[in-house]
Parts: sequence; structure tokens; C-alpha cells
Amino acid sequence: MELNETKVEELDVESAVNFALFAISDASRFWIEASLEQKQRFQQSLFPDGLAFNGKEFGTARTFTAT
Repeated sequence: MELNETKVEELDVESAVNFALFAISDASRFWIEASLEQKQRFQQSLFPDGLAFNGKEFGTARTFTAT
């Protein structure tokens, strides 16, 4: 039973890595083909603190300087 659980975990990791490679290798294609949920999860992975617009440009909280 433990051996089967280990194999399932290995397959899940392999699937996750393959999916990440697909998404990153052609992000624009992934974005076009992704469902809303996949887009939200992808965006959260890339921008965990969110993406902001300051009236001129987009950035993250880390890229904008306090004024």
C-alpha cells in the first residue's frame, strides 16, 4: 500500500513539473488556452502579492517605490 502511495506521489510530481514546463515555455499560448481558474492560479503563482497599476504602468508592490 505504501509503495502504491509513493508511486502516486511520484506521478503527481511528474505531472506538476510537466505542466509547469508547458505553461512557462509558451506562456502566451497557455494563457489563451487556459480556463479562468487556471489563469487565476497561474497569475497568483507569478504575482503572489498581486499586480498593481499606478496610473502609468503595471508592477508589483516590490517594484513600486513609496512616494
